[in-house]
Amino acid sequence: MYVHIGLPKTGTTYIQSSLWESRSRLAAVGCLVPGEERVAKWRAVSDLLGRRPHGAEAPLIDGSWAVFAEAIRDWHGDRVVFSEELLVTAGRRHVQHLLKSLRPADVHAVVTVRDMTRVLPSVWQQEVKKGRTWTWDEFVSAVRDPDTGPPTAAAAFWLRFDLPRILQTWASGIPPENLHVVILPPDGAPANVLLERFAEVVGIDADLLEPAPKEQANTALGLAEVEVLRRLNVGLAGELNERQYARAVVQSVVPVLQNRATSRRLELPVEHRGWAAEKSAELVEFVKAGPYHVVGQLDDLAPPSVSADASHPDDLSEAELVEPLTEALTAVCSSYGRFWWRVRRPESAPASNSSVRRASSGRALSYRAKSGLLERADSSKVVGRIARAYLKRKSSRS
Repeated sequence: MYVHIGLPKTGTTYIQSSLWESRSRLAAVGCLVPGEERVAKWRAVSDLLGRRPHGAEAPLIDGSWAVFAEAIRDWHGDRVVFSEELLVTAGRRHVQHLLKSLRPADVHAVVTVRDMTRVLPSVWQQEVKKGRTWTWDEFVSAVRDPDTGPPTAAAAFWLRFDLPRILQTWASGIPPENLHVVILPPDGAPANVLLERFAEVVGIDADLLEPAPKEQANTALGLAEVEVLRRLNVGLAGELNERQYARAVVQSVVPVLQNRATSRRLELPVEHRGWAAEKSAELVEFVKAGPYHVVGQLDDLAPPSVSADASHPDDLSEAELVEPLTEALTAVCSSYGRFWWRVRRPESAPASNSSVRRASSGRALSYRAKSGLLERADSSKVVGRIARAYLKRKSSRS
C-alpha cells in the first residue's frame, strides 16, 4: 500500500486528480484508489488527525477514517494508492494509528519535493486563498526567521515543509526502504514526467494514469489577482468561518481570478535567493545521506534563474487592481443571487376571483412585452429606431 503524504504545492492536486480519473483502469489491474467519492480521503484523514472545519461539527467526518481503512483492508487486489497532503502534519501517534488501522498492509509513504524558490510563492498564494492576510514580505520574513514575522506564517510553512522532521516522523513506524522521495521536475517539463516518476515509485504502469483535467488543476493566480484576494481577506477580518469562506470566496471569487489572463508572476526576490539556495543545498544533502528511495534528479532542487517577468506586490499600481477587483465583486453578486434564488421561500399570492386574475395577467403580459422590446433597443438598430420614435411621440404630447 502506498500513501502519498505531500508535501503540499508539489503537484499533489495533479496527482490526486489523475489517480481519481484513472481509478477504473487501476482497479482493473488490481490497484485500488479508495473512496466512494473524491472527498472521502480528505474526510478520512481529517478524522484521523482530529481536524474539523471551523463553523460545523462536520458529521460526515466523524468516524470516516474507520470506514476508509475498512475498505482498504477488504480490497482483494495487490495494491492500494491514495494521496492526501494533510498527512504531512501527522505526528507519530497519528502514524501509529494509521498503520494499526491498515494491518496487515505493508505501508509505503511517498513524499514529493520541490525547490524552495518555487514553493514559497506558491505556499503564500495558497494561504491567501485560505483567508490569510500576510503580505508577501511578512510571509517570507517569517519563514526565514519566525522572530521577524507573524508566527502563524512561519508555522504554516515549516509544519508542512520541514522534510527531515516529516520523514523522521514516518520512519518511526515504517522501514526506511518503504520511504520514497519523488523530486519534481523543473518548470517547463512535460506534465507527464511527474506522473511517470510517481508511477515508478508506486509500482503501476504510467500509461494507466489519465492526465488530470485542466479544470481540476490548482491554477496559480497572477500578482494582481492574489493581491486583490489578500485585500478582500483584510476587509473580511476573519468574519467568516471556514465553511462560509469556502462557499463565498473559494467557490465564487477564486475560480474567476484563476480564469483571468493573469498579470505578472510572483517570484522570490533576489535578496532571498542566497538563503533559499543554502536551504536547498541542505535538503539535497539530507536526502542524499538518508536511506530513502529517491526518484528524479536532486539537481532539480536547485533554485532556477529569475524570470524576466517576475515582480513584487509593491510594484502594482492601484489601477492594475481595478479590473480583477471588479470581476471578483461580480462573481460574489452572481453567486449570491443564484444561491438566494435557489433557496428562497415561495411567495403566496393574495386571494382574488378569476376575472381579476385574468385582467392582472393581461396587464403583466403587455408590460413584459414592452419591457422586452425596450431591452433589445441597444442591440438592434430596428428596435432602437422604434424606441426613439416612441420617445419623440411621447415627448411631443407632454
